[in-house]
Amino acid sequence: MKSGKVVPSDTSAALRYLTASGDIVEFTAETLQTLAKYRQRRFWQSEAGGQLFADVLGKLVRVVHASKPKKADLRARFGFAPHRPTEQSEINELHAHGLHYVGDWHSHAQDRPAPSTTDAKSINECFRKSKHDLSGFVLAIVGKQAFPGGLYVGLADGVQVVELISQTEQRTGELTDR
Repeated sequence: MKSGKVVPSDTSAALRYLTASGDIVEFTAETLQTLAKYRQRRFWQSEAGGQLFADVLGKLVRVVHASKPKKADLRARFGFAPHRPTEQSEINELHAHGLHYVGDWHSHAQDRPAPSTTDAKSINECFRKSKHDLSGFVLAIVGKQAFPGGLYVGLADGVQVVELISQTEQRTGELTDR
């Protein structure tokens, strides 16, 4: 291998994010693969989104499932509105199998995505209205770049959304082959 060669980051490994309280939010490789399928790389692609489900193991929140968009969702180039009754049914079904709803994801047509005001309001409202024992809900936004640079991850506490930084060596979306 040549030193200094830059290779694109892929989704073959988990990504970990540390919260201010010391909790770890980990996205499994399988979850990242699901999210990567919905990158808006072409001008005609609409936003996509779904829910995040996790095993909660003490201070580790391992996101093991990202649901896919549903036919009843409203999707546009710069907008996504999930079908809430379908989402609630999904929460009930997966909770019966031991998984906890921990937040939402959707895509943006940005290289390095950031939440809009609407995104922040929506996830904070969801946090306030839900019955749970979590200190925050995860908001993941899938951008056009490779992960981790093309994945925004934030934690919503009902008031604000705070960005979490990936615990990888670089947050550029690329890994350096040394």
